[in-house]
Amino acid sequence: MSVPQADPNPGLTTWHQLEADGLRLRYLAVEGPPGDAWIIFHGFGQKPAEWLPHAQALCHLGRVLVVELPAHGQSSALRQDKPISQAAWEHWITALCRKERVQTCNLLGYSLGGRLALASAHALKGRVEQLVLCAAEGAGHSLWYALATRWPLGRRLLKGMVFNPKWVLSTLKLLARIGLLNKSLARFATGQLQTRAQRRLVARSWLALRHLPGSLTALAEVLNRHTIPLLIVAGKHDKTVPMARMLPLARLVPHAGVQVLPVGHNRLPEATIGLLLKEHFD
Repeated sequence: MSVPQADPNPGLTTWHQLEADGLRLRYLAVEGPPGDAWIIFHGFGQKPAEWLPHAQALCHLGRVLVVELPAHGQSSALRQDKPISQAAWEHWITALCRKERVQTCNLLGYSLGGRLALASAHALKGRVEQLVLCAAEGAGHSLWYALATRWPLGRRLLKGMVFNPKWVLSTLKLLARIGLLNKSLARFATGQLQTRAQRRLVARSWLALRHLPGSLTALAEVLNRHTIPLLIVAGKHDKTVPMARMLPLARLVPHAGVQVLPVGHNRLPEATIGLLLKEHFD
């Protein structure tokens, strides 16, 4: 495979903001050669700038846009915890493509950002060249996410946890002690709930994305109908989003590729970018 022609400003990085249908999100743009763009959705608690080294590596394949998740950084948290609908997300992602003149693109979603990558694939359909799910939420069932967001009682408890976290932290310790929750996952969750700002971020971002990506069956129909290449990447040592959590979608998409890399959750983005570059240039 040939190496793309050099861009006049390779790696040039700029910040942008886009508001559409009441949703205002920031994104980081890294210039690259002409061709398919890469649109990346980072994980919970991260910042687009944390993906800058990965974006600068990936920009040799095309322009890279790293979108900041709702309720993160300077991106808007919806009022009254109103969830983002598939229609609203379709308006935003198509507005982004129109503004940035993206004709075709590759999508990459990591952890919680997987929900937006999946919703984007559904919205953009035939314009997607590849969908990469990296320890991605939304590709299967998550019991804890469902309990916290699907029903009114769960949502009230989630909001209450912001100001009264003791019962949640005690429950996590108990579940880990009796073997109903992986100990490393319990430590990860506990670490994300230490401050009020962290707990507020959990509540706002989880509630905002609870309707995305929608039906897995409908999403799989889109991926199959348009033959959108799907790559599912998991970490062998990842206890946060293991491969088993993403298998429901893989089973619905016969042409899906699956890769298990010898890393944990936090090292998986770097390993995934390395895998993509290796596949492209080999």
